[in-house]
Amino acid sequence: MSKSRPLSISELSYFNNARNNLELELQSVQQTLPSYAKDRDDLLRVAEVKRLTALLYLRQRLGTPRNSSILSPVSVGLYARYPITFNTNTTRASPSPGPLALVESSTLAWKEKLVTDIIAIISTLPGTATLLWPLFVVGSVDIDNEEHRRFILERLQNIQNSRNLGNIRRARLAVESAYRARDLDHPRGNDWGREGRGISLA
Repeated sequence: MSKSRPLSISELSYFNNARNNLELELQSVQQTLPSYAKDRDDLLRVAEVKRLTALLYLRQRLGTPRNSSILSPVSVGLYARYPITFNTNTTRASPSPGPLALVESSTLAWKEKLVTDIIAIISTLPGTATLLWPLFVVGSVDIDNEEHRRFILERLQNIQNSRNLGNIRRARLAVESAYRARDLDHPRGNDWGREGRGISLA
């Protein structure tokens, strides 16, 4: 999409529809394990944390949906069915019984709930490079919560300690740069991902 001119009405409509359809697909996707890995619950959690991260990334880069109907309860996916709390004493996720009605009261509340769920799931998983992308995205968008900051930086440092690869180091430095920019009240707008250029987050 060109940034050199405003979008026409038809282009804006096309963009909004495409963006909303993508979010609906991310909300409703059903992820299942192959039969030979049916007991690998950790793989389901990795898949779910990446699905939720994709939703967060979509919102951060392309904004909130124009059609409020797609904000209604998200009740699909492994963890989206249950409220999750993050306990810093145990660094474990604590799903509670009962359906989760993720109704958006505000864009900020929606983001905070999503970030909390992502971190809660990550806290149940070992610190491996497969979580680099979720950690980078959350670290880049959730830069006000000190508890989340510490968790993200510790996980990134642990991953770097175990696999001192250049892309892991650059991801950690990019997140640290985002935190410093926030502390100095230096707004980055919607181009927060620029610091991540050249980083392989696969």
